[in-house]
Formats: sequence, structure tokens, C-alpha cells
Amino acid sequence: MKKSALLLAAVLGCSGSGGAPATALPPIAKPAIGDFHASPNEVAAGGNTTLSWTVTGATSLSVDHGVGDVTGLTQKVVAVAADAIYTLTAANDGGSVTKTVAVATHPAGIRLTYTDPTVNGKIVVTRNADLSVPNEVVLDVKVGSSAVTAFSFAINLPLDATGAAMVMLPGNIGATALGVPGLATNGVINAGSSPMTATALLGTAGSPMQNVLSVGVARNKAAAGTSGDDTWAAGATLFSIALKMNGAAAAGSTMFAAAAATADRRYKAAAIAHDGSTVLSSSDVAIGDLVISQ
Repeated sequence: MKKSALLLAAVLGCSGSGGAPATALPPIAKPAIGDFHASPNEVAAGGNTTLSWTVTGATSLSVDHGVGDVTGLTQKVVAVAADAIYTLTAANDGGSVTKTVAVATHPAGIRLTYTDPTVNGKIVVTRNADLSVPNEVVLDVKVGSSAVTAFSFAINLPLDATGAAMVMLPGNIGATALGVPGLATNGVINAGSSPMTATALLGTAGSPMQNVLSVGVARNKAAAGTSGDDTWAAGATLFSIALKMNGAAAAGSTMFAAAAATADRRYKAAAIAHDGSTVLSSSDVAIGDLVISQ
């Protein structure tokens, strides 16, 4: 038998003389899209956003709305003319898969824009769409998909050195006065009053925690000597953080981006039990990106 015939027989799983049944080759697995997100996910009409993705097993990648072929890339800056839903298509010889992300637009004018985290966390920081207005943003610190039993929660969030000078902690959200500037404690942690067991600080120049947003809220003991943890239900808001632009604000500035902030040695986050033990640590908390968009 010629060499080419022997090779063909091997590929088909034949014995060459016995006519054994051919062995079917396993199907090629389709690609997998692990993540596809836009940051920011709201821009002024005509403004730019960055589409980012993680994909495995693809031989070609493309995005609609005129973006086109993005094979070999992991992100792409695009101009957004109007509200759009972008679709990423990943393909190989086994087929194709898609994933979408929505980007909203607003009239021209700078504003604080927060993009929710794209990863799951036992505690997540998300934007409160009902309370946010153009020159400020309210971030809800929430329990993830499973209940958490603890006494307090605190976070030290490093801000970009330039962007930190462009925001402040407001004393109210709309018509609602805040007991602590920048902090709404109407969540499930009962911080009490007189004194309130909660604080929010934005480190100023020269301070030990310069350019770091530090927030902590603890359960207020009902009486001296009382203690104990509370169980925070899945999805419950622990508290909310308000940030407001000041006169130095400039479009395109970053307050914090998840990747850079969580890699900073000053970043800390933890849920603490009443005995001082750590219930959840920094790796259990998911944050997004806060920028000034236009």
C-alpha cells in the first residue's frame, strides 16, 4: 500500500486489510468567552469607551457596530454615537459563541460614571442608579449571592493620584442629609447614632493615607457589654458611599480602576466578626471602575 494510502487508513482508523470500522474524531470544542465588558459603560454621545474581553480557544474575534475584526486583541477603544449593545463573536472550526455588553449615552457634559464589577464577589460595590446625578455618584456596598455573618465591614480604596483631587465627600444625597459626609448608613448594618459607629475619610495631601478613600461601618451595640454578629442576607445593601465632583474635575480622569486599585498595597477590604476575626478579606470583594466621562 502506498504511503499516502497508509496515512489515510490511519486517519480513518482502518486496519488496511481487515476493513475495521472507522473511528470518529472528537468534535472540536467551541471557543469560550470568559468576560466582555465596557468601561465606562455610560458616556456622552460621541464619547469613547474601552471594550475588553477574555476569550479562549478562538481563531477569530469580531465586534459589531462597525468595530470589525479584533483577532489577537484583548481590548478596543470605540466611539459611541448612541445607546448601543455590542456583540463579541468568537469562532473556530467548532463553531462560534457570542456575548453582549450595553453602553448607554447621555447629553454632553462631564459626570462621574461607575462601571459595576464584571466578576462575582461575596461583597460587591455597585452603582445606585436611583440616587446618582450628573455631578455625583452613589455606590452601594452589597452582599453577594450568599448571606454573610459579621459585625462590621471596612474598605481602604486607593484613588488615582490625579483623580483624587477632583472628588469630595458630600454632606447630603439630594435632600437627604448624611450623618457622616459621604456615607449613607440606611443599610442592614445598624450603625446607630450619638455616636454613629461609621466613618468615611478621603485622605488629603500630606496625610498618612493620602489619596485613599477609607470607609468603615460597624454594628452599634444596643447597650454596654452587648455584642454578637448579624447575618446579612444575600443581596442586602450594607451602606452607601457618595462621591461628588469638585471644581477641579476634568473629563477623562480616573478615580479608580479595579485592576490598578486592587493591586495597590494600600487596598484593603474585610468583613470582621465581633471577636475581631476576619470573615471576608480583600479577595472576596469585587469593585468596578470610577471615572469622569464626557
